[in-house]
Amino acid sequence: MVYEFEHDDEFSGNEWWDMRTVNNQEIAPGLYLYHIEKIGSGNEGTVEEVVGKFAVIR
Repeated sequence: MVYEFEHDDEFSGNEWWDMRTVNNQEIAPGLYLYHIEKIGSGNEGTVEEVVGKFAVIR
């Protein structure tokens, strides 16, 4: 794992990342996978998941 976010802004769907690891190192160019979980509010507690990929090219 390179980095993990906990998004708690209910008014914005954006999250910014400076492309650094948890050890404050720049990430290397390459292909990265991401996994997003959205936990529903209320009593339902449903979980929605999205998996995708992105490339860093320098």
